[in-house]
Amino acid sequence: MVWRCFQCGDSYDDRPAFCAGCGQTGSVYQLGRRARAEIDSALEIASAADLVRQANRVEQLAGCPGVMVGGQALVVLAGPPGSGKSSLATRILDGTPGPVIYVSVEEAPGPSLGQRLARLGVKRADFGVIGWGDADQVAAVLRNRRCVAVCIDSVQVAHWHARELRHLLAVLPALRLVVAVSQVNKRGEIAGTNELLHEADVALEVADMSATLVKSRFQPVQGDSNDKPIRFPVLLPVLPSAIVGDEVRLQREGFRKLRLLRDAPISEGAQPHRDAALPESPA
Repeated sequence: MVWRCFQCGDSYDDRPAFCAGCGQTGSVYQLGRRARAEIDSALEIASAADLVRQANRVEQLAGCPGVMVGGQALVVLAGPPGSGKSSLATRILDGTPGPVIYVSVEEAPGPSLGQRLARLGVKRADFGVIGWGDADQVAAVLRNRRCVAVCIDSVQVAHWHARELRHLLAVLPALRLVVAVSQVNKRGEIAGTNELLHEADVALEVADMSATLVKSRFQPVQGDSNDKPIRFPVLLPVLPSAIVGDEVRLQREGFRKLRLLRDAPISEGAQPHRDAALPESPA
């Protein structure tokens, strides 16, 4: 097997502790394809009615203000290490109603991953996490739990190729969203080939905890104002902790909306304000 650094492109016969070419740690991944699985031979079949319905079903992608997505979509999150890709992928899954699976290949399930989930407020019982597993094992869990979304983090380390990700959407009826986390090289290009970007329905470039829409089959890449690109922070803005009121609580609805609910008047004689909507994204 050959190991390659996605930052500088240096190759190695064995996996090094760090890349001697650029000095980066955690940037070397194994080239090659995953072992062929039974799921790869599953027949892809759909009715014309289903395909039209999927094409017409367009809604906002959870956790991504201003970004639209259709039914059975492949979403690619690409960026350098530490840019916020995994956090954004977690937000997307957590904001998607229904059972979801996070395939965490780069970061094994453990305290570190648990801390990230806690930091992002993920506590759902139907948010499943898989460590290392082959394609058939992952597909079996998705099928048995009737999962609506899955994230592969990262596709380079897991050896999932673009067509194989699309195949999952075609053969698992309940699955309507695949999120592919991808590393990029020092030129900002997706590590490996351009196949993943070409196959993607939606592609987001993640850098410095901010995401930018770079490709979409469902909307123009530019926003409505002055043709600026659609860009948003990976993490939700932190609201002031000191809010006047007797009992103020914040309720998150799938990362899409924040609602301020007041249970008591601010002052004697004042009327309580209920369901006062806060902005969905920072100005």
